[in-house]
Amino acid sequence: FEVNYKKLPMFKDIYHIPDRKKAFFDYLTPAIDYQNKLIGEQRNILKGIEIKSVNSELLSQAQSSYMDVMRERYRIPEEHTQREAIALLLRRVDTLPVSMVLAQAAMESAWGMSRFARQANNLFGQWCFSKGCGLVPLKRSKGQKHEVAKFASVDKAISAYYLNINSHPAYLTIRDVRKKLRDQDKALSGYEMVVGLGKYSARGTDYIDELRSMIRTNKLEIAN
Repeated sequence: FEVNYKKLPMFKDIYHIPDRKKAFFDYLTPAIDYQNKLIGEQRNILKGIEIKSVNSELLSQAQSSYMDVMRERYRIPEEHTQREAIALLLRRVDTLPVSMVLAQAAMESAWGMSRFARQANNLFGQWCFSKGCGLVPLKRSKGQKHEVAKFASVDKAISAYYLNINSHPAYLTIRDVRKKLRDQDKALSGYEMVVGLGKYSARGTDYIDELRSMIRTNKLEIAN
C-alpha cells in the first residue's frame, strides 16, 4: 500500500488476516512515531520555559505566546500560576506508547475497515457535537445529537486522539500511570497505561482487557 494519510488503504482487500494486521500496523506506526516526535519537541520547549520560571527569569514574548496557546489547547484553568501551569502541561504534553495507540485504532476502526474509518478517517470513534461535523451513527438513539467526527486526514485524527487522551479529565489515570513510569525511569508501557481507558467505552473493564489482549496477542510490546 502507498502511504497516503489523506485516505486509508482498502484493508478489506487483504484477505489473509495476518497480512491485513501487518499492513495496518505498518501503515499507522510511522504516523504515530511522527506525532510522538512533535509532542517531544513541544515538551522540550516547555522544559526550557520551566527552567526560566524556576530561575524567576522573564519569558520572551514568543515563550509567553506559546504558553497562552498551550494553556488553552490543554485546558489549563486561568487561576493556575505560571509555574503550576507548566507543571500541569508537562504532565499532559507527553508521548503515548505506540502499542496503546495501535491497539485502540485496531479495535475502534475494525482494522481500518469500519464505515467511520473509511469515510471519515476516524480510527478512534471520536465524537463531535455540532450538526454536520461528521457522520451520523446509523444506530444513534433518539434524542442524541452527537456525530462521529470527520477528519481531513489520518494524521489529523491521530493528533485529535492524542489531545483527547492528554487533556480530558476522564483519562487522568493514564497520565498518572505515565508520570509514575517516567519517575521510575521506565519505558512507557501501553499494556499498563490502558488501565485508564475504562471510560473510553461503555464496556469498561472488559474494554481494558480486550486492549491488553490485543497488545499481547499481536506482540505490540516485547514485555507483554
